[in-house]
This record gives sequence, structure tokens and C-alpha cells, in this order.
Amino acid sequence: MRQEVNRSVVLLGPRRFGKTILIYPAIQDLLDIYGVSGRDILYVSLEIPLYTGLMLEG
Repeated sequence: MRQEVNRSVVLLGPRRFGKTILIYPAIQDLLDIYGVSGRDILYVSLEIPLYTGLMLEG
């Protein structure tokens, strides 16, 4: 019996440390190489002023 493993990746770090440079090619690989549907990928930038200063811990 095979079960799927659903995973999320959260990439946190200081501004201008290359997080976006790292994630864009990874998303492209998911789309091109692994055949993941774009509807199954969520990319959220919390750089929007509305979110700045909010705690991310639950």
C-alpha cells in the first residue's frame, strides 16, 4: 500500500540573502521535470507591507 507524503517548504531568512533566487528555479523544476501542476504550488511573498512585522509562529 502506497501513501502520498504531502510536504510544505517554508523558506525564511533575512532580506537580500537569495531566497527568491533559490526558490524560482526549484518551482520551475517542479513544473518542468516533475510534472507538478501549477495549481499545486503556492508561492507567497510576505514582503508586502501589510504582513511586515507579523509573527509567523503559531
